[in-house]
Amino acid sequence: MSKDEEHEPFDDPKLKGISRYFNGTTVRGRANVAIATYGILAATFVYYKFLKTTCPECPEQSVK
Repeated sequence: MSKDEEHEPFDDPKLKGISRYFNGTTVRGRANVAIATYGILAATFVYYKFLKTTCPECPEQSVK
């Protein structure tokens, strides 16, 4: 099993399935969780900013 500079294993042989890629025990697993979180936030932003259409018949909503 290969290890990084902090002597943590890259891939823990005990981890199976999706927990092998998204876990809190390895540096790579924590990085994958962070990347997935940022990806979901970016996709949500793009959806609401660019793809969500407004209804022309809808009344204007003013903030009070």
